[in-house]
Amino acid sequence: MQTLWQDLRYGARMLLKKPGFTLVAIITLALGTGVNTAIFSLVNTVLLKPLPFHEPERLVMLWEDASAVGFPRGNPAPGNYADWKAQQSTFDDLATLDWKNLDLTGDGEPLKVSAYGVTANLFPLLGVQPTIGRNFSDEEDHPGAAKVTILSYGLWQRRYGGEISIIGRDIQLNGEKYTVVGVMPAGFQFMQSYIGLWVPAAFTQQELADHDNHYLTVVARLKAGVTMEQAQADLATINERIARENPDDAKGLTSVIVPLHEELVGKVRQPLIVLLVAVGFVLLIACANIASLLLSRAAARRKEIAVRTALGASRARIVRQLLTESVLLAGTGGAVGLLVAMWSFTLLKQLIPEGMTASASLKIDLPVLGYALAVSLLTGIIFGLAPALQASKIDLNQALKQGGGRTGLSTGGSKLRGAFVVVEVALALVLLVGAGLLIRTVFNLRGQYAVFQPEKLLTMRTGLAGYKYGEHYKRVAFYDEVLERTQALPGVVAAAYTTSVPLQWKGGVNGFTIEGRKAEPGGFWNAIHRQVSAGHFQTMSIALRQGRYFDNSDNKQSMPVVIINEAMAR
Repeated sequence: MQTLWQDLRYGARMLLKKPGFTLVAIITLALGTGVNTAIFSLVNTVLLKPLPFHEPERLVMLWEDASAVGFPRGNPAPGNYADWKAQQSTFDDLATLDWKNLDLTGDGEPLKVSAYGVTANLFPLLGVQPTIGRNFSDEEDHPGAAKVTILSYGLWQRRYGGEISIIGRDIQLNGEKYTVVGVMPAGFQFMQSYIGLWVPAAFTQQELADHDNHYLTVVARLKAGVTMEQAQADLATINERIARENPDDAKGLTSVIVPLHEELVGKVRQPLIVLLVAVGFVLLIACANIASLLLSRAAARRKEIAVRTALGASRARIVRQLLTESVLLAGTGGAVGLLVAMWSFTLLKQLIPEGMTASASLKIDLPVLGYALAVSLLTGIIFGLAPALQASKIDLNQALKQGGGRTGLSTGGSKLRGAFVVVEVALALVLLVGAGLLIRTVFNLRGQYAVFQPEKLLTMRTGLAGYKYGEHYKRVAFYDEVLERTQALPGVVAAAYTTSVPLQWKGGVNGFTIEGRKAEPGGFWNAIHRQVSAGHFQTMSIALRQGRYFDNSDNKQSMPVVIINEAMAR
């Protein structure tokens, strides 16, 4: 220990004697280790940490497999969910969610709140309890039961200032009284992060017999010891039974089971791994740079090393001293790199998947700190070992006789430095090619949709409450007035409505037939569709290939018309 302390003090003195070299090396290493630590923190948070639920490895999502119409993970129908739940033998339980849009009134300004209608067993299935209050009871999850709600922590804080007395208080949702029975913990999230509250699904028997409308999200917990293959086989048997009993609505029904973690991170897993590998290359380039600098520095220290050798220091002792300096340098760079990593979290948190944005956070915890320490230590050894070995291999007589002006590298040192340069250039070329391809792809994507001129487009979402706008004519009058007043705003050239802006949502599918043609036996035609107002295509700068645009004469009294795209025409 005393010898190590001597090496550390001596190494620190030697580094301080060359502040320019030390500063450059620390900055280089700080960037390399900082970026690696930041990306590892992201990978650790998204891919490695278990989800904040009880035994999350047993949680799975159940989807209908509608690959034939472009939806390999389609939303289940209530009837299919009810039959799965009643007939399955491989799950502890199944729960479901139904997205809702509710108007919160009565306490301050009216507020549109995204919500979930959930079965009463959802939170117990996830293993999550409200931070105050209680869960829904089974009795409350039936039609006609007392209306209750559980608030998200964020809504509780923003709307009610975190008042404990909110429990038991009535609030107005869509014009009806709901009693607040609980508040979920801070950071709780299941699926979307913007959900403000939960209410009981309270399905009717008619809804639970519906196999035709597909809009639910289903989560289940596997029984202990049950494999995914066993659960999939169990569901396949149930699906065959459902298809036989409901040939019109469930013909060919199949399903797919997806682990919850894969459901949340599946789309970002590969990009994150590629990103981690890329920043690893950056660190290796930094190591090659520092190793080259250390080789040049070692040439200037040949006489010092020769003197130490003449005084009795073994080669191993010299190598250990030089490695101590390298590790000390890497450790300092790693410490500064932690600051770089924390600074980058603001940017990197945008890469957290939507399903984890509220529950996951980037921070320097023990695994990340351990990773940073390991990277710093390994980096110090990687860039320090070869120069240390080369510097300690010295001709004592020649080094002691050599004048102060002759500090060139030996033949071996020159070859080693050349090898570092080759490695550095090779790694840089790999990164440059990858970055060039990525930039080219982004450039092509931007050009592909340039016709929209997105910098000139603004969007606003409106959701009308059914209890106020149940009749069709009321909804039409509302939208017509909004369009008229919007088009009159200064600076507005055009305005229109659509059920979904381009590139935002893949859903919205209906079957269709073509006059004079029939689908193949057992086949069918489906198309993703949108309802739009007159002027939509002109507002979006979407040109027609043939025919005409919609206009105000296309209304409820006129002949129904449709515009199709080139893919459907083919």
